[in-house]
Amino acid sequence: MKLSELNSTPRYPVVIPSTNKKTTYRPFLVREEKALLTAQESEDIQTMIATMDNVVRNCLANPPDRLTTFDLEYLMTLIRAKSVGEHSDLIFSCDKCNDPNAKAQVSIDLTKVKVSKSDHSNKIKLHDTLTAQLKYPTIDDILKINESADKELALLKVCLDKLYTQDETYSLSEETDDEIEEFISTLTPSQKKQIQHFIDNIPHTYIDIEYTCPVCNTKHERQLKGINNFF
Repeated sequence: MKLSELNSTPRYPVVIPSTNKKTTYRPFLVREEKALLTAQESEDIQTMIATMDNVVRNCLANPPDRLTTFDLEYLMTLIRAKSVGEHSDLIFSCDKCNDPNAKAQVSIDLTKVKVSKSDHSNKIKLHDTLTAQLKYPTIDDILKINESADKELALLKVCLDKLYTQDETYSLSEETDDEIEEFISTLTPSQKKQIQHFIDNIPHTYIDIEYTCPVCNTKHERQLKGINNFF
């Protein structure tokens, strides 16, 4: 047996948020931690997202074909917690007083990360005979959006999944970019607003925290959103 095969890593159960499918994950390895640090030092968002996606997929027992943005944030937080520590110490200021000492250190339990629930349907009735089915953007989608000159249009394009008429179903993955853009240009402002509501309510990761100002004793309840605010 090779030396590299002697060390077995523990596995932990997890549910993929976007699919509710069960699988397991392991902590990231030293070489994967180095890749994450190198990506962070690059300060290039494309490199950081791609590296996190690669590490998460390596750590999952059965990675899905599609990882949404909130899948990646949720899974990366749990993997990080089991790899280098379940708590992260952050400093928060008081919202009520301006005293320079009005700062509280809070130990964030990363294992308490949650994903917000969506109460909206992914099907939108554009008019009596046309319905649009939407989807959450994947990591690959986000990488494409970040490279686009018109990010708003790019986000609309990746979130449109299917169109249903009374007689036909159109899968937009089979249509050209030009055809999709032409369809978007025919939307009325109210129709676009319906799609934008879906986009604005894409699930996100969050951790609930509580702390008390050491100066005025005001109690605070906050919700940290997004992986960048957890560490």
